[in-house]
Amino acid sequence: MKIKTFKFIKEKNNWVNGLFMGTYTWYVDYPEYIEQGLGDKCNLAMVQGADKMLDYLGKGETEITVKIHTKPFAGNQVELIMYKHNWSGGTYKTNIPEIESVWLCNVTKHVFDGKHPHKLYFALA
Repeated sequence: MKIKTFKFIKEKNNWVNGLFMGTYTWYVDYPEYIEQGLGDKCNLAMVQGADKMLDYLGKGETEITVKIHTKPFAGNQVELIMYKHNWSGGTYKTNIPEIESVWLCNVTKHVFDGKHPHKLYFALA
C-alpha cells in the first residue's frame, strides 16, 4: 500500500444537517465518499481528538495536506495505535503527550480497504 494523501479544511461556525458541529471544525476533503452515497459532510468531520491532532499538525493553518500510512515513513510526526474498536469507529492512543486519544469514524474503513488499521502514521505533506 502506498502513502495516502488527504486535504483537511478547518471551517468556522459549522451547522451541517441541522447539527452544530462546533465553532471551528476540521473536515477531510473526500468528495468521493459523499458522491458514492456513503454519507454526507457530517460524516467527514474530524472530532474527538482528531481535531486536536490536525491542530497539532497544522500549527495555526486552516487548510493542510496530510500524508497517512499504516507503516512508519520518513518524517512521520504522529503515530496512532488502536486500543478500542466498536461499530462506530476506532479509538487510538497517540505519541503526542497533550492528546490522550483520537477517535476515527468508519470513513477510515472506507479509506483502508474495509477495516480500521491497528496503527496509523501522519505527517504534513
